[in-house]
Amino acid sequence: MSNNMSNKMVDTKQSKPTKQRVLLMTTIFLGIFVAYMDRSNVSVLVADPKFLNDLGIAGDQFKIGMIMTSFLMAFGIASLVGPPLINFMGPRKAMVLGMILWFVSSILGATAFTFTTIIISRIILGIGEGVSYPQSAVYIKNWIPPQDRGKANTTWVVGQSLSLAATTPIIAFIIAAWGWRESYVFLIIATIIPMYLFWFHTTDKPKDHKKVNKEELEYIEEGLAREPIKEITKNDTFKEKFLSFGGKTRFWMLVIWYMLMNFNGFGIQTWLPTYLSDARGFSWGAMGFLASLPFIFLVFFKIMAGWLTDKTSRKAIIIFLSFSALLAGGSIYFAVSIPNNYVAAALIAFGYAFSGMANGVIFVLLQDIVPARTIGVAHGVLTGFGFFFSSLSPMIMGYAISFGDYDTGLYLLVVANIIAAIISFILSFLKVKGEDDKKIEVT
Repeated sequence: MSNNMSNKMVDTKQSKPTKQRVLLMTTIFLGIFVAYMDRSNVSVLVADPKFLNDLGIAGDQFKIGMIMTSFLMAFGIASLVGPPLINFMGPRKAMVLGMILWFVSSILGATAFTFTTIIISRIILGIGEGVSYPQSAVYIKNWIPPQDRGKANTTWVVGQSLSLAATTPIIAFIIAAWGWRESYVFLIIATIIPMYLFWFHTTDKPKDHKKVNKEELEYIEEGLAREPIKEITKNDTFKEKFLSFGGKTRFWMLVIWYMLMNFNGFGIQTWLPTYLSDARGFSWGAMGFLASLPFIFLVFFKIMAGWLTDKTSRKAIIIFLSFSALLAGGSIYFAVSIPNNYVAAALIAFGYAFSGMANGVIFVLLQDIVPARTIGVAHGVLTGFGFFFSSLSPMIMGYAISFGDYDTGLYLLVVANIIAAIISFILSFLKVKGEDDKKIEVT
């Protein structure tokens, strides 16, 4: 009898699905967290007079803008051409390859004595993140069933916001305590953590993971089998893969929406610390906290958007995000003219959060309309075009600021948000196979 009871206990234990997909999402979260620290640390560095003086760019707002723009342009190009070139590697190897480039970039940054070296460092980082960033979407497509992707993508994009919120106070503290070069040393150490986790604790697909039990694999594969999108064959050419989504109006609407959303986001990410210190007169300590507000707000806004994504219809969530883009533009517009510095900082933070909450929804839509075997290519095209256009935002704003006018740059962000609202509103009325009112995961 004792043996029978023991066997029943083993069966019961084995009947519970393992949670390796949760560990995967945690690993992606950490990878995104470190990636966004790498890319956004310069927003704090350019507010440090010693950094600017050491590189000989103090007072040159255009060159300061170029530091972020060089990364974004490299990221956009690498996102566009990288996935088809490294598609044969699979997401795990491609992700780690990208992280090796992050590592090299941080070493160059820590040892830089010229503006040119920093630009080279940023270009290498852009290539590394452009190669690795689309692989997160491949992982989610392979591992996460459609009914769970709203939450999965929220976890991913919340990692971005938490990282951006943490970067300013952490990097500011390191600079104040030790110096700007030491901030790069911190990033070198931080990169090792997700690199280790991706290499030793993930696989390209759940069926290849030794710790995924039968029940978890069945849960994942049953969900994936319900996807309405027909898979293309493994031997399809890049052209055939591109044509599987490149002729879809919805896809290009997503691209334009993504362009405008990031034009707003990158402008604020790059210039908010210097705007708060130079135009609004905040101290270094106050600036560190206030510059984190947009990203703190965005965490909650993205969680709300992710929850709504899994609970409501496609049309409803996109219309909601259309109005949020209008609120983003309005918040930034009023921030320019309001004399109270704290209210202005809060309004810019809300403007960033209202615009950025669409991020997760865009990637859920992308994963729904694109076959799994082409998701890396589609993600690369989306981020490539989106980032190449929006990479101009820091440099354009820097050009405007060089004439002593922060307001002009902020007004450009207002216009971008208004256009984004129009685009997303039109997108909400585009039907797909008559599924106008179904939830987003099955469109």
